[in-house]
Amino acid sequence: MHEILKDVALFVTDFDETITTEDSMELVGAAAYKHKPEFSPRWDFFANAYAADFKEHCSGQNNDSTDSSCISETTLEREERLQRGMHVVEDKSVRRVEASGLFCGVPLERMLDQAVNVKVRDGWWQLYRQLSARKVSVVIASVNWSAELIGEVMRRGHTSALSGDSENEYCVECARVFANEMEIDENGQFTGRMKSVLRTGADKQLLLRELKGTLAGENVTQSAADNAHGETQRGLVCYCGDSGTDFLALLEADIGIIVGRRASLLSKAKDCGVDVVPLREAGLSTPPQRETDVNKRLYLIESWSELL
Repeated sequence: MHEILKDVALFVTDFDETITTEDSMELVGAAAYKHKPEFSPRWDFFANAYAADFKEHCSGQNNDSTDSSCISETTLEREERLQRGMHVVEDKSVRRVEASGLFCGVPLERMLDQAVNVKVRDGWWQLYRQLSARKVSVVIASVNWSAELIGEVMRRGHTSALSGDSENEYCVECARVFANEMEIDENGQFTGRMKSVLRTGADKQLLLRELKGTLAGENVTQSAADNAHGETQRGLVCYCGDSGTDFLALLEADIGIIVGRRASLLSKAKDCGVDVVPLREAGLSTPPQRETDVNKRLYLIESWSELL
């Protein structure tokens, strides 16, 4: 495993286009349409409506930034305001789909069956195996609508990745998943209503703070035992993501790793004065530590294999 992860105790990662090669939200919608092939409106209607709401939100935020109360904002503060405001867009999108009844009556199995269609980036399962071997906790943090689908992908891959490895059999519960869920009735069918867990980049930032706080408490308990045995204390939190929704979480983590070269995220980092360094060029002599100011360094990889 790469030395940048040497002291990591908690590995948090986005799912869509970070672990996976493509956005799986299309598959979430496809699960409903396979059960209701004649349902109208089609998925494109919801996607286009969301895109229009998002464009309007961004335009409104840019106009607000000229207000006298916002003149003194830093670029990072504006980004935080933008992400907090995204709740309006996301909630509107959820209410639109709920009102349509698209997912109402769809069996959970339809969603779980879509796991076979999720394509994972090269190197992910090898990295997951190494993290498990080092007893590093793995958490998936996603604004996806189906924690059920993500959980099924992880369960299937987990079983395959750790198959026959007795040292890793402890990890029976697989990675923890923080993502939005669809309400399920007593018959194993979706009610059509959704449970909000993570909707925006600001939500991811808050989750990282909570996870870091929990880990810090665990470290206090563990540190005395580690020191007594002459062991090096591990306690860093790593976050990996690919898009603007991940930006605040990347900065919140002790180690932030960008997966892929999405132009919008790299531009956002540049605008906020955050250095992005390809991991291959980082020349690490010691594992990185959290910097005290916001102008921290983020690392860039194009494949999970770079962390092996």
